[in-house]
Amino acid sequence: MWLVILVFSVATTIIKSDLYENTCYPYRFIIESKNRTLVTLTAEHETLKTLYKVTVNDDDVTSLTNQYATDSGDLYDLLEDLVANHCTAKQVRSLKTLVINEIDGEDELELNFTVEISLRGAKRRAWNFLLKMEKVQMNDLERLERVIKDLTEKVNVITNHYMPCEKSISLKGASFNERKNGNHYSYSLLSVDKAFDLNDARYQHLTFKIGVSVDTRSYIGVTSASYYSGGDVTTTDDTYWLQVTTGMIYSKHIGTKAYTWAAKAGDNVTVIVDVKKLYVGFSLNSRCEHHWAFHLKRSSIFASVQMISNQEIFEIVE
Repeated sequence: MWLVILVFSVATTIIKSDLYENTCYPYRFIIESKNRTLVTLTAEHETLKTLYKVTVNDDDVTSLTNQYATDSGDLYDLLEDLVANHCTAKQVRSLKTLVINEIDGEDELELNFTVEISLRGAKRRAWNFLLKMEKVQMNDLERLERVIKDLTEKVNVITNHYMPCEKSISLKGASFNERKNGNHYSYSLLSVDKAFDLNDARYQHLTFKIGVSVDTRSYIGVTSASYYSGGDVTTTDDTYWLQVTTGMIYSKHIGTKAYTWAAKAGDNVTVIVDVKKLYVGFSLNSRCEHHWAFHLKRSSIFASVQMISNQEIFEIVE
């Protein structure tokens, strides 16, 4: 008697999706590939919000691209390279270009591709091919909704990045805590005893006047607490600073970046806070940069001054 054991192998299909998005003016392109065997390209006009779409199967790639691409993966890589470089991808030995043609009176968008590769000596090889995209039919209401959505997103970006200095109100009744000495490099801190009020106006500020002396390593900024444990600002979390004499901003998270003009003795430096969205920025002598310096992580926000020399003097100006 024979015992026969049958082993069944079950194949599971895992669909892997690649997605890339960028702009070749005036169109925003979205490239999607599933399992690198099917490529879908969508183009949206940035202003009119008209949509065009085309899908290319693996079997059609070779003939469509005049033998340049052998499969959908090659086509996806070409599209990604071109869109990432805004329609022109130039390297040492190759040049790839994409020209977009809008056909008047037609519901199509033509994409003209040119690929040139330099070979040894003076030889080169070139491919030219055309890809037609069909217009996606939408009624006027659908297009209007897309326009409104796009404009809303742009307004939100501007709102979140624009610092309205003229709309901020001064934090009243603030004064310095007792000066605290740090543990390293003789750093010391003057922290303000009053936090920016989350229940008051959205935009608030506090102005510091620099005295007759200021060290090159002095900072004005905000911390998440009114106390100071000592140390160097470069090793402290939840502190965000303007280096006074250089106009550079600094935090542990983003490092050092250029921001505003350098301050000197006698100047006024203002800390401006959006207590709703938790942004902070700076202005020098009422010169507003109109863009935020930092996005904070905590809603407890205290203005602070960190300095080196005991000869330095900072005053709060209301």
